[in-house]
Amino acid sequence: MNETKKTNERKVFQMKKGLISIMLVCAMLFSLIGCSTKNENTAGNSGNQSEATGDSEEKIELTISHNWVEGTKGNGYIWEFIKQYEKENPNVKITTLALGHDDYEVKIATGIAAGDVADIFEFKGGMLVNVDRNNLAIPLNEIIEEDSEWADSFRDGMFNDMTTADGDILGFPVEFAVTTVLYYNQKILKDVGYDAPPEDWGGFLKMCDKLNEAGYTPVAFGNAAGWPVESDMFSKYANNMTGTDWFWDIKYGKGGSFTDPEFIDALNMLKEATDRNMFNEDINTLEYSLGQQLYFDGKAAMLMDGSYAIRNILDGASQEIQDATQVSFFPYDKDGKGEAKAVCGGCGWGVGINSKLEGEKREIAIDFCKRYFGPETAATKLEWGMFPAGKVDDYSKADPLQQRYLETIVDNYTDLAQCYSVHLPTNLINVFYNGLQDFMAGNLSAEDYAKEIQAEYERTELK
Repeated sequence: MNETKKTNERKVFQMKKGLISIMLVCAMLFSLIGCSTKNENTAGNSGNQSEATGDSEEKIELTISHNWVEGTKGNGYIWEFIKQYEKENPNVKITTLALGHDDYEVKIATGIAAGDVADIFEFKGGMLVNVDRNNLAIPLNEIIEEDSEWADSFRDGMFNDMTTADGDILGFPVEFAVTTVLYYNQKILKDVGYDAPPEDWGGFLKMCDKLNEAGYTPVAFGNAAGWPVESDMFSKYANNMTGTDWFWDIKYGKGGSFTDPEFIDALNMLKEATDRNMFNEDINTLEYSLGQQLYFDGKAAMLMDGSYAIRNILDGASQEIQDATQVSFFPYDKDGKGEAKAVCGGCGWGVGINSKLEGEKREIAIDFCKRYFGPETAATKLEWGMFPAGKVDDYSKADPLQQRYLETIVDNYTDLAQCYSVHLPTNLINVFYNGLQDFMAGNLSAEDYAKEIQAEYERTELK
């Protein structure tokens, strides 16, 4: 029972009997029930209740934690949705705990380790093992099985990042994020004789040589944090050489080794790209956003980045750069085992429902998540600059660059490869990050670097 209700009960107990007193108490109680509790993410609580909230007059309070910052185009819709949900369900109050991406990732990892998470909480695929181990989120398998129409509204593979080795689905997919998209300035490429990047790896390297000769940086990158090269480039190189099945065997401890020849070949692709001056010289000391700025300023011909870079291009680049920007799949080495039009991607981040929730509170949390991550919001998310995990047939309301990405990549990829940092445990990914820069600088051989990764892998609990 909350403090307001306790206080009211004490007042009622102290009041004298009589018609006037009874009327005063009733007026007070009806006022409290009918008023709208204001907070930073509430626009009002009037409207009709949904079935999930039942007939209870008591306020149901839920907390939600995420990294979607209020006021930004790509992230702002969740705040509007919360306002609308509270309006439709007057007995529900949702308190938001939001931080920027990097700060939130640290906070939620700490909370998961301590078993302390919000009622509804966003978490990264690489944290799934600990979420499962600590029994923090309810399995969604039964919900998915009972509502096939809702489940079928998602793109294929959207629940992969949230599925444990035992097959439990612990999170709703946030977005369909592709981490390996090749953005290119078509005007710059035409300056050196190309309409589009070559599809084969050897031809792509030759084009990069010509761009260098013309005074352009072929591919802009800011890798000071370590993750951009791993997430936005190397995971795709690795899939190109190893194929997708190899990675799943690694993830679930069913076979494969980071010292396998195919993985060594992928490392050598990255080293070859570095030695051929594909990237800006300060790649490993430049911040991520400053790497993008090289492309925005027309100094670099291409970006290897995720679908999320579209928002930054639209916000940070001139209209001339936006209009000249086209997208394509990564160049492909035909000697590899992966598919040419595979992309690294999936939901990346998911949203779980706290396993401690019970009764009406649990039902409301499920209703909220099914609605926000379901088909009824997919088209709206696209208008807000997001990339919904649900299927959307009409792209006409999206920005032109966003449309080009959807029509070129999303409608044509043939395999969903995996971004390493999304799927593998944090301790293992830290070895990737810490060694990658030394490897690119020539301080580690591919074989020695692979041995370091494998040694940490063998120390890692995968379940």
